[in-house]
Amino acid sequence: NSKPFHTNNTGFNQFKKLKVNYITNSYDLSKVMSQTDFAITAAGSTVFELAHMGVPQIAFMIDENQEITGSKINEHGFGTCLGYLEDVFKDDFVNVFFEFLENTSLKTEMSSKGKKFVDGKGVDRIVEQIVQYYDLAA
Repeated sequence: NSKPFHTNNTGFNQFKKLKVNYITNSYDLSKVMSQTDFAITAAGSTVFELAHMGVPQIAFMIDENQEITGSKINEHGFGTCLGYLEDVFKDDFVNVFFEFLENTSLKTEMSSKGKKFVDGKGVDRIVEQIVQYYDLAA
């Protein structure tokens, strides 16, 4: 297809056998994340939560501030960032979607890479840097 792909939350209703959760503006995604095979998401900060939980992801950039995050997804292999949503062609998305749906070894590898990339110790490292920078060690 030569037209960019755009959808709304009803776009996946054609896949009757799939269980799809469309979630927006949720503050506690960890329970849903822990029960999913993969996620489709914007390339914002949720990317790192998904990676830490070992959830492979298909990501789209929806703003310029997501370019670095989008490139890190591809660079570190814990998902696939397809680029800016308005530039993604339907066939490209469908191919990646079905690859995620059918390729268990791909998802297992991405899950492992995500857990390694985001180890959950970032806060500790930030606090350590602040303490060192301001010489706060007692």
